[in-house]
Amino acid sequence: MENTSNRTAFLRNGIEKGKDTIQAVEEQAQSFFEDLRNRGNRELESLRERIPADTLKSKLPVEDLFDRARSVESETRTRAEALLDDAERRFQELQSTVLKMTGVASQEQVASLARDLDRLSRRLDRLARQKKAAASAAKKKTTKKSSAKAGKARG
Repeated sequence: MENTSNRTAFLRNGIEKGKDTIQAVEEQAQSFFEDLRNRGNRELESLRERIPADTLKSKLPVEDLFDRARSVESETRTRAEALLDDAERRFQELQSTVLKMTGVASQEQVASLARDLDRLSRRLDRLARQKKAAASAAKKKTTKKSSAKAGKARG
């Protein structure tokens, strides 16, 4: 009876921790996407400020309009790339946080463990060969001694 209540308490505790973890991750993800949305809106407003609506209606030569458009396009592309780089970095941080909270190993950790296991496996194989060789040598030595004793006893 007591084991059942201990297991139930253990499971409830695990479920509560899991719910807390999921809630924390959801809050971080929501904050991340809200920040991206706000940045996008700020960039849109900045773009609207740089190319006022009346500019397109003006009688400026077409080349001037193209030059302005190219300038704005280049600046906007640079900002967008920086925003994307930042978003990717923050997403990786969020992903790392989720992995840490859930106790799941990252790809780097799994690769490191695999390398360590390979190294230990090679070491064990080498030690097993050495042990086998030592046992074989000891057996040969024992066999030679017994043969020598048997030969002396006959002679």
